[in-house]
Amino acid sequence: AEDGIRDVERSRGLGDVYKRQEFRNLLYAISHPGEIVKLKTSYPYISILNRDVFFYGDTKEDVEFIRRYTEAVYTNIEEADYLIFQKEPDKDTLKKVKIGDLEFPENGATIFLKIDEIGKGTKVSMKGPGIKDFINISLTVSKDFFETIKEINDFPMGVDIFFIDRQKNMIAIPRSVEVKVWDL
Repeated sequence: AEDGIRDVERSRGLGDVYKRQEFRNLLYAISHPGEIVKLKTSYPYISILNRDVFFYGDTKEDVEFIRRYTEAVYTNIEEADYLIFQKEPDKDTLKKVKIGDLEFPENGATIFLKIDEIGKGTKVSMKGPGIKDFINISLTVSKDFFETIKEINDFPMGVDIFFIDRQKNMIAIPRSVEVKVWDL
């Protein structure tokens, strides 16, 4: 169907086609750090959440929406596999996010952060796996956000981050990528 809905009962109204497209977008973004990916929806995380994972959302609307369409289990920040933030979390909040351990680094959380706009704001350089040489990009988050992420990420441990802006653009910064904030 044009709206992406094939089986309303099974897909719970979100459409299997959109879920598959957004899942592919997440995979592409995480394997091509810093590259802008155009989304079909403003909630690509719906494609990876299910009843077997724990999530945290910072708004009541997000929590209700995610529970309704994914059956994922709501929990606190410390236990969440996936965190959905409508606004930039502060340093204390970020330091509570699980980062995995040396034996199981994949247990680190994934953060989805909604921002105003990709291409404006704090300018950063990224280098690492999936990036030829380096990439410069600007994001409407604070310098403190990136400094805190740098403190908590100790590869292979750390968090993967997806930034989603109001125009349904997304970029990913995996824990394996080094981020440097430009001093202007």
